[in-house]
Amino acid sequence: MSAPRAGSLLLIFSSLFLRAESITLHPVPKEVVMARLRQAASHNRDREATLKKLFEDAGCRNEWIAEQPVKHLKIPNVICTWPGSTDARILVSAHTDHVSKGDGTVDDWSGAALLPDLIE
Repeated sequence: MSAPRAGSLLLIFSSLFLRAESITLHPVPKEVVMARLRQAASHNRDREATLKKLFEDAGCRNEWIAEQPVKHLKIPNVICTWPGSTDARILVSAHTDHVSKGDGTVDDWSGAALLPDLIE
């Protein structure tokens, strides 16, 4: 697994090896997706806290959430590791940092805010 980009929020599903006929999709309502998208904070530190809360609200238990320090940055990566039955991993990530020009909703709050949807 390659190293995640600085300022990333990671969602790691462990052992999601299911037979296709056993998978049931439960779409997240558009209102929920849009509400998460509207929570884009203007400061990176606030984005980190918001995403932790979104993970928790989506079902990622506190003991599954970890912070990963990033060299030369004040804000850590946030990781939710969803346990499975083997050590295999599927990594899904998005970065939470943004530049001062614009609000960073498209790059990449939109990707980060969708990660809790995968949990649901």
